[in-house]
Amino acid sequence: MAPLFSAPSAPALPAERFFRTSLSLLMLTSTLTLVSTGKLDVVTSFAAPLIVVYKGFRWWHGRPAELSHRIATWCVIAYLGFFPVDALFLSRFAVVNSAQSAAFRFAAGGGTLSAFRQRGAFL
Repeated sequence: MAPLFSAPSAPALPAERFFRTSLSLLMLTSTLTLVSTGKLDVVTSFAAPLIVVYKGFRWWHGRPAELSHRIATWCVIAYLGFFPVDALFLSRFAVVNSAQSAAFRFAAGGGTLSAFRQRGAFL
């Protein structure tokens, strides 16, 4: 069976290379910006930029940058096994902290949004 999409055999136009380069750098910049917030876990903080750089490296050398169907399927299956752990233990920690933070703000006089509007900003 013939593939549905095939890579063009002609060399890419200069505008196409410029577009792909700028898109790759945009992805790298957005990933590094997200990592610099410090809100990601340690593994993701290192893995995300490395994956983006690896994809750019493969594209720069003329190799396909995407995962194969087999690897993508295994990644989805692995995440389906990890999802209950994330939902029950890891994300629950973030929810508990945000609920405690909201309770603390309310107890400290934060009140509701209408009370906040009446008092004005206190920060």
